[in-house]
Parts: sequence; structure tokens; C-alpha cells
Amino acid sequence: MIAFIMLICGAATGWAQSASTGQLRGVIRDPQGAVVSGASVTLTEQATGSKREATTGGSGDFTFTLLPPGKYRLEARATGFKTSVTENITVSITGVTTNDVALEIGEAASEVVNVSGEAPLIQADSAAHGRVVDERGIRQLPLPTRNFQQLLALSAGAASNIFNTSEVGRGDTAINVNGQRTTSNSILINGIDVNSIGTGSFANLAVPATDTLQEFIVQTSQYDASAGRNVGGIVAAITKSGTNELHGNAYFFLRDQALNANNFFLKRAGIPRQANNRKQYGGTIGGPIVKNRAFFFGSYQGTRETSGTSTNNSIAPFNPAPDLTDDRSLASIRAIALSRAPGFASFINSAAFAASPQARLLQARYPDGQFVIPSGNGRTTGVRVAESTFREEQFNANGDWQINDNNRVSGKFFFANNTVQQGLFRQFGGGNALQLPGYPVDAITNNRVTAASWTSILRPTLINEFRFGYNRLITEGKPTEPLRAADFGISSPSAARFPGLPGFTFSNMFSFGPATTSDSFNTTEGFTFNDTLSLTAGAHSMKFGGELRPYRQRVFFNVGARGLIQFTGGFANAAGLGAFAALGIPPGSVNRAPQFLPTLPFTEFLITGVNPGLSSTAGGLTSPFLSVISPGGAKRDFRANDFTLFFQDDWKISDRLTVNLGLRYDYFGPFYEKDGLMATFDEGVARAAVGIGANGVSNLAGTFAGFFVPSNNRAGLPGITRDSRRGFTEPDWNNFAPRIGMAFKPLPTDRFVVRAGYGLYYDRFNARTVINSSFSFPVFPLIPFFPAVAGGGFANPFAPIPATQGPIDTGNASFFPGTSCAGAAGPNRGLPFCLGGRQVAVQGIYPGRNLRTPYVQQYSFGFQWEFIKDTQLEVSYVGSQTRKLQRFKNVNQPFAPNGTVSPFGTILSQITQPGLNSFSVTVQESSAVASYNSLQATVTRRLSKGLQALASYTWSHAIDEYSGQLTSLGTSDVSPDFGNQATFQGNRATADFDRRQRLVVSFVYDLPKFYDGDRFALKALANNWQVSGVSIFQTGLPFTIASSTGLSDGARASYAAAGQGNGSLSGDVRRRLDRYFDTSRFVASTGVGNFGTVGRNTLRGPAQANTDFSIIKLLIFQERYRAEFRTEFFNIFNQTNFANPGNVVGTPNFGRILEATTGPRIVQFAFKFAF
Repeated sequence: MIAFIMLICGAATGWAQSASTGQLRGVIRDPQGAVVSGASVTLTEQATGSKREATTGGSGDFTFTLLPPGKYRLEARATGFKTSVTENITVSITGVTTNDVALEIGEAASEVVNVSGEAPLIQADSAAHGRVVDERGIRQLPLPTRNFQQLLALSAGAASNIFNTSEVGRGDTAINVNGQRTTSNSILINGIDVNSIGTGSFANLAVPATDTLQEFIVQTSQYDASAGRNVGGIVAAITKSGTNELHGNAYFFLRDQALNANNFFLKRAGIPRQANNRKQYGGTIGGPIVKNRAFFFGSYQGTRETSGTSTNNSIAPFNPAPDLTDDRSLASIRAIALSRAPGFASFINSAAFAASPQARLLQARYPDGQFVIPSGNGRTTGVRVAESTFREEQFNANGDWQINDNNRVSGKFFFANNTVQQGLFRQFGGGNALQLPGYPVDAITNNRVTAASWTSILRPTLINEFRFGYNRLITEGKPTEPLRAADFGISSPSAARFPGLPGFTFSNMFSFGPATTSDSFNTTEGFTFNDTLSLTAGAHSMKFGGELRPYRQRVFFNVGARGLIQFTGGFANAAGLGAFAALGIPPGSVNRAPQFLPTLPFTEFLITGVNPGLSSTAGGLTSPFLSVISPGGAKRDFRANDFTLFFQDDWKISDRLTVNLGLRYDYFGPFYEKDGLMATFDEGVARAAVGIGANGVSNLAGTFAGFFVPSNNRAGLPGITRDSRRGFTEPDWNNFAPRIGMAFKPLPTDRFVVRAGYGLYYDRFNARTVINSSFSFPVFPLIPFFPAVAGGGFANPFAPIPATQGPIDTGNASFFPGTSCAGAAGPNRGLPFCLGGRQVAVQGIYPGRNLRTPYVQQYSFGFQWEFIKDTQLEVSYVGSQTRKLQRFKNVNQPFAPNGTVSPFGTILSQITQPGLNSFSVTVQESSAVASYNSLQATVTRRLSKGLQALASYTWSHAIDEYSGQLTSLGTSDVSPDFGNQATFQGNRATADFDRRQRLVVSFVYDLPKFYDGDRFALKALANNWQVSGVSIFQTGLPFTIASSTGLSDGARASYAAAGQGNGSLSGDVRRRLDRYFDTSRFVASTGVGNFGTVGRNTLRGPAQANTDFSIIKLLIFQERYRAEFRTEFFNIFNQTNFANPGNVVGTPNFGRILEATTGPRIVQFAFKFAF
């Protein structure tokens, strides 16, 4: 009856166990094939001696649920039959193993029949899609940084970049599973949620050493009702436990730059290969405390790495100015300035210029002799490389106790501390500006994961498992300050706390100085309380359960506290404004040469501080730079609470048909800040409150309409509406997820099965937008300053900051020092909000007030066929439809047809001129949709005759309107919001992460014996060789041609002429590095309201291929001791996988490929000893 009701409701398919256990089931028959009821079945875990018992029912079936993964011994007894013993039955994590038993006539007490424990490869009990990676695969496949996440993309339906062997650190992986976003995956370790509620990505998550892992599984679709939280892939890993035998290992891995190839672009630029040295060492040990009762396991791993490249812009094309050389004499600097802006000759030739900060910065060097602003050396592209380092310590401590035959408890603890010193760190707000070396950032990550479980056998058919988990993730950023601002004549209101230089950004060119967004300390905590009750009743194997997950994230952030000075090129660029003459730049000047137009921000830098006698509105622009500063020191405490209920019934209707039914309910609590220090903006409220004139411009400037703070906000914010909720968004209470699947054997064989499934899945989105809102107006003061040309300069580049750190208090007139801004005009006229005598930037990224939970409908149909012994072919159609996806809308986009700004432009920024950094208001909403269709084929070779292999092919198409969520403060994992933000027309296209075809082949092969004689030395040398490898072949990623000069933010380019194709070119990529596509096909989209005629993602980048290969020599002593010598080649064929080309019309790198996405060939040696 229960199963019938669930079928009517619609229900689920999946693998029928918890995230850390598996299941064994089977049927006992007599020699004629009739079922044997009342047979006694004893299951023994071979490693620990732990036993379970069951009695077959009327249909001869037995089921053991909630089993720890491992090898088992199955013993079956029945009156009148011989005892049957099956050894080495493998039970995998979350999987269902089927092992039927055929009894022989005889005496059970005296006769024993031993049979093989190999079950059919097909999954005849489930329609779930996924792949188990066992200990052999984890241990023997080549992994560039020995991070198990790098094995996740072996499965069909998964897509990711090829791992960059030059990347320093653990090598975190971003993976898209069956058309879902990289933030829609979930990782469980020992059954415990270890995801980052702050980012939703795999970055910085716990990564136990591969030698500590027993196995893990990647479930890609149709997983059962006990699994959820996200709609992408679910990765469940378990660490090892102790056994009745003492076992362990020690290992050492080494790589040295002398053995490696050089990076393609370094070699092309004439730069020798950089450091790439890595040492990794550690060991494991496990065994019994009390035989058959108590066990322990422990491990340690240390890593030391130095790399000449960095995780951010490792090989940076650099061209600050074609005329900047290593001659930094004052005369040379003056010549460069005069050639660019001869109208400023009086200033350039003065003593004031000689003593100016810009002249002193151009002449300054770091202690190692390198210029702060390196030379272009007359080349169109130079290369800059910075050294980065990585250091990690980690250990595991695990214990298991079989209290009695019916109760077992387990406790596992993981600890890791690591520090990456990033040699290059991208500045916030600089577009594609490349960070120059000299300001490394220490990125610190600490992981703590505690998992505890208690399994109780209430009766043979009723088992309960309770799990508790605690996951703690600490991330910290520490920027460096090698130079003092005062030494260059630059003042700052925060100099007492931060005496170093502020950050400098030259838009789309380069940046230097300490990273303004890296100074932070974040603590993310997650608790897991889970209980699962497993009930076996005849043909039904049912599970009931629930989970509670409280989350907490505490943030300390000095965002903007050091200050940032931005040169945008808007002041010096007269294109379309007629201001060249006003700036004293004659028609024949070097500034009008095409090669100098992209470096106009550098011209602004040279002339800063001069008063050329221009009016405050000359050329429509007033300031050579924009500065931004904040008080910093912000502390936030975010919280949310989730809970889940589920029911799952795996109904074995007959030997040939199994139906999986399930229903899951997910409640994802809205995020809130403990003291209400967050904000949102409601466009509809603002539109209703502010009248719009006939010209499309608002009738009222300076209003706070549309801004909200939570109900628990304690500060007085006059004019800001207090919401009735502390989390802005109403809880989404209707997240019911029915799932149904079936596995049917249409032929009289156990080697062919047809599987199909449908399921509804809900996605927990991360807290990043909420966190961003807490550092946005009106709860965080980010103070911009546009210094007028008259009197402007570096002497006082920043506005005063609040006297105290904390949220804006508009009711306190003394909060902001300085003079009143009432009636402000001139250079600050674009900032209408005057708070306590100081104008504050009205900008931010805000969560919408009507967010709903994203969901996906997944469906699949296919078959599995073990066409030869130990080799299976699986072919499936897998598709999905996703709704209510999060996307970000710029509500301050200038697009009105009359040539002014959008209706809310005057409310939020009033900046109508192009080229000047207008302030943005970005709102998250749940309105995007996506679809995915694929053909997935997999050939699996189970270990047989020394060969274990997997080949996965995916032919797919992912389509969406927006491809990702915000994953870190100020940065996104997707392209900008293209097109008209009011309608998003034209945005539905191939997804940013779409890889149309992908083939992955992995294998481990024990070579046959080459010598079978009696000579020990020759036998030891010639035998026990092993090879392994992973090869990936995939199409490139799509990209959009964008316009840099259009007056509509987010504009795509336009075609120069119709009917001439999309601009794609063919041929060897190496011959097209400077013109990958036909750049003449595209022009900038000029004019307000022109969003371009080129569609989104119309071109595709270069295809990619890579092969990693290992040669392994084994020495085995006394069958107990094993020594292993490894030589590993990452990117063995030294293939260069190129990044997508520059995609912005009018920029110097348009159409050019300047970076590689993977490193060169890397060689690594290793030694292991195991016992």
C-alpha cells in the first residue's frame, strides 16, 4: 500500500543507502531454481569480523542494509542443502550489490561449497547514474596534485577544464554535471556535509590525502530520495578504518623544474622555465585495538611547493605603454608624458612633476631590483611571472567500536592547515587589468571535519543509523605592503593602520599594490544531524529519515580599507566627446595613434595633479581618476537553518523488475545576519515611489526608495525601510521532490538491464549575494571621490572616512567628518546621497526580496549490457529542465532611447557620461531557465586479467540564459549580464560551460610477467610492472563578442555587415594566435540602447586534449610488504591547451590568444612502502 501511494505521488530512483554505507541483497534458490525460504544467512565483514544475520522470507530473498563499504563473506545454510560460502563480495558506498545463491543438495553441517564473489556488473536494482572509484583507482591513477576531486570528471555527463599542472596548491576542481552549475554540486565525507555555504564551490573544501580514502562515488543523476541539497553531482567519499590486521604505508613524491618542459608562452617570450618544485610525504597506519571489536586508523601528509606561476593570471600579457622602457630617467619620463599630452607641457616640465607621486612610482624599484611598473620593452605583449608557494599539513584520526552484535559506533576526524602565497592577485574593479608582481597575498585555509555514527540493529529487518557531523572551514587573506605610501607623497586617512601603498588599477591594462579585497578572515561552520531507519519487508526495502543542517558564517573584512585609485581612460579619451583639443592633445599627437588609445588610463596617471585651467565640465568629464576607500573592519555573522525529510522504497516486484520510489522534502532557510547588517533593493518599490518624466528620467533624485534593511537591524537609518523579515525572502515551503525509477531485465539473463527514471531536485543556493549585500549601501560606507582637476592629485586622493568603523549611522551627524555636502555640484554631482556630511557611493549586490528555490526535472532512459565477462557497455539519454535559477540584474543600466540614462540612473548614480565608472546596483533574482540534453556512453572494465578501465563519452548541449552564481566577493564564475537588463532578450543560448563532446579514458594495467625463471634478481626486475593513465579530449568553450565603447552596459558587439558568417576561422590554432577569429566581422555597438546584433556565445574556443601517464614498478616481499617506485608524466605529450581569445571589440587583445589553460609536461617521481 505504501509503495502504491508513493507511485501515485510520483517518486524516486536511486541507490538505496546512506552517504557512507551500501547494501547487499539476493535470493537463495535450490538446484531447480525454486526459492528457499527459512534459510539462515550470515554476513561477515572480512576485515573486522563484524557479523550480521538474516533469514530468507517466503520469496527466498535476503537484504542487509547500512553496511560499511568493503569485502564481505556470505554464508547460507538450509536443511537438506550444503552450506554455501561466498568470499570477497564487494559492497560499495551508496550502492546495492546483488549476490544470489544457488544451494546444492547435501548436509549443511558437513559439506561446504565455496563460490566466487563476483556479481554481475549491471545495476539491476536502480536507475541511478554514477561511478564508484575504488581504492585501486584512487591510488594508482596519475593525479597532478593527488587531489581526489581531479577524478570526478571521469564520469559521463561531467565536464570541466583540464587540470592545470602548473597551478600551485591542492588543485581544486570546478565541475559541471549534466548541465548544472559548478555551484550546484555537493560533497560528503564520511556521510557529512562539508560544503561551503558561503560559495557553493569546491574551492577550499576538505581534501583528505588519497592514501586515506577507501573509495568515493560521483552520483550524476537519478539519485534516490535520501540524497539531495543540490541538483548537480553528489560526491560521497569515505576514509579508511582499521582492521584486524596492522597495515599502513609511507610515501614520498617529488618533482623538480629541471625535468619539466617550459610553458608555451614563456618559451615564446624567451623566458626560461620557472620553478616548479614539489615535495609531498606522509603515511598511514591502522589496525586493531581489540580484535573483532575496536579499531584505529591514522594518517599524516605534508606538502611543500614552489611554483613560478600562480593561481591567478599565472602568465600575464603586459603592455602598460609601448613607449615605456627601462630608461627611467626624469628626462625619459618627461618625454613620454609630453608625447602623450603636449597640452600639459608646463606641468610636465615643472619641478612639481619631478616630485610627483607618478614620477617617483615610475622610478621606484622593489628590493630585488625590479621596477614597480615594469617596461613594455617596445613589444606589443610582454610576459610577467611571479613565484608562488604552497605549504600544507593534514592528518586523519579514525576509530571504530563494535560494542556488541547489534551496535557499532564510529568516529572520524580530519584536520588540515594550508597556506598559498599567491604571487599574482587580481585587483577588484579593474576589469581585465592584470596584477603586477610585487604584492603577494597569503591565502590561508584551515579545515576541520568531524563525523560520528551509531548503527543499531533493532531486529534483522529493522536497522537505524544516526550520524552527527561538524564541518569548519576557515579562510584568511593577508596582503603584503612592501612600499610605504608616504615615501611617494601619497596620503591616506587609513595610513595609521595601513601605511602601504593603496591599490592602483588601470582599467583593462594592469594593476599593482595590495589587493583591496584580500584582507579578510572568514569562519564557516556547518552541523549535520541525520537519522535513517531502514526497514526490509518482503519485496520492499524502505528507508525513512531526516536531516537538520544549521549553518553559520562569520566574516571579518577590511574591504577597501587601504584605498583604491582607478584610472579608467574616460578623462583622457576624447572619442565621441570632442575633448582632445580641450585637453591640449593635438590631432597629430601620439595619443591619437591606435596603439596608444587602449593605454589612455596611463596618460591619466601621468597628468594627475595638474590644473590645466579647464572648466569642471570640460569634455563632459571632471576627474583624471576615481578613488574609493572605506573604514574597513567590518564584522558580520550570517546564519541559516535547513532540514530534510525523505522516504525511499526499493520495490523488487519480480526477479526482472525493480521499481525505486521516493519522496523528499527540502526546506532551505533564508540567510540572515545576526544584527541585521545586510540590505536589499526592490526595483518595483523604487519604480512606484519615484515618478518618471516624459524624457525617461526620474523626477526625484536622492531618494532612498527601494532600499530595505532587515527587521533586526539595530542602527537608525532614516529614509531606509525596515523589512518585516530578518532574511528578506519568504521561506519556500513547497519543495516536495517526487522521484521514480525502474530497472527491468527484458531478457532471460542477468547481464542486460533497461533503466529509466524521473526526479525533481531542489538546489540550495549559496550565501555569497547576502554577504555582498552586507558590504553594500546602506549598511557599509564605501566612499568614492572624484577629485576635480583643479587641485586634484595624489597628495590627498581620498575622501575622509568615518571616525569609527561600523555600519552607516545616518542619524549621527558626527559619524562622517568633513564639511557638508549639501547642494553638492561639480565633480561630485553624480553622487546624490549625502549622509552625515559625506557623500557615499550608492552601489552594491543585493539578494532579491522574492527569491525562490531553483529546481530541476531530471529524466533518463538507457541500458546496461555486460557484453563480455567483466566488461559493460552503458548507453543512456540524460536530460533536464531547470527553472528559477539565480541570475543578476543590473538595475542601473543606461539604456533609455532618448540618449540619457535608465529611469533609475538618476536615482542611483546620475552619471550619464561614458567611460566614467558609474556605480552599479545589481539585484539577484530567481528567473533564469536552462535545459540539457545528452547522449552518454560508458564502457567499464572491472579488474580482470590485470586490466581495469573506464571510457566515458558525452555528446551534449547545455542551453541557458545565465550560467552561474556569484562565488566570491566581487567576482563571478560567469560572463557579465549581456543585453537589455529589463528583458534579457537574446540571452538564451549555449551555456558558458557547454562542451559539446567529451571523451575520457582511464586505465590501470598490470603488465604480464616477462620472466618466470628461478633467478631472483632477474625475476624481481622483469616482473610486477604496472602502467596507468588518464586521457581527456573535449571541445572548447563558447564565448561572446562584447563591445567596450557602447553606452549600454553589457552590450554585445555588432556585425560589420550582414550575411557573412559568424566570424569563425579554421586551421591550426598556433597559426591563429594573433587572429583566432575574423575580427573584421565585428564593430562596437554605439549609442544608448544599442545592445548589439551579435548573439551570446556565438563562437567557440580551441579544443583541448591531455594525457597523464604513470609507470610503476612493484617489489613484493613475503606477500606482506610492498615497495612501489613510480614515474608520472603529466601532459606527457606536452600539448598546449589554449584559453579563449580576447573578446572585447576595440581592445588591443581582441581576437588574440595570450594564455594557456594547462601547464607544460611535468615529471614526478615517487616511492611508496606498504605493509
